[in-house]
Amino acid sequence: MAKNKRKIPDVSVTQSNIPEQQPLPLKSDFNFFPYYPRWINTTDSFYKKYNFTNKLKNAEEFSNNITEITTVFLPKLYQDFSNIFNPAKHYGNCHPVAKEKVELVEKISREIHGSDIEKIDFELLNENRFEWWYLGFIGSTRLVGLYDGDSYRFYPMFIDHHHLIHLNDHFNQSDYERYGFCPVMKYEQNNIPSK
Repeated sequence: MAKNKRKIPDVSVTQSNIPEQQPLPLKSDFNFFPYYPRWINTTDSFYKKYNFTNKLKNAEEFSNNITEITTVFLPKLYQDFSNIFNPAKHYGNCHPVAKEKVELVEKISREIHGSDIEKIDFELLNENRFEWWYLGFIGSTRLVGLYDGDSYRFYPMFIDHHHLIHLNDHFNQSDYERYGFCPVMKYEQNNIPSK
């Protein structure tokens, strides 16, 4: 019996399009500190007076935005917080909240968190190196929270899904008033047993 003598082609090595991964850092001084659990909550109470809502069109929009926060925002914050929270660096779309917007940001935070933060004295926090920050990297999603420069902790207070705190014609649309999806309300409807 004769053996089949087909020539086996040489295996060639091809370049991969996958970027080389850096080793995981052992430690970061930065902490994303979601101490107030309702930071993903939404409100439309400020739409008529301040043209602000962070209600969403639907669950898909929320899914896209929270994925952006977990896959883009968080890694960047942990990798480069010292540049992000340095206003002189002008990192991405990250900057302290403008002074004329601080009162609105505090009102929205109180509305979203309710009794969880009713005893917070924001004025005292601001005097003690806590500063309101507006964080964005790609798209219109912005994260609003308090940054403690001494402990390198960022406390998310709410998401500005539509870039409405600091208006930008590139991101803003005109139909936000119709949006009504709130992920927290949907979760509570589906997971909290009725009494």
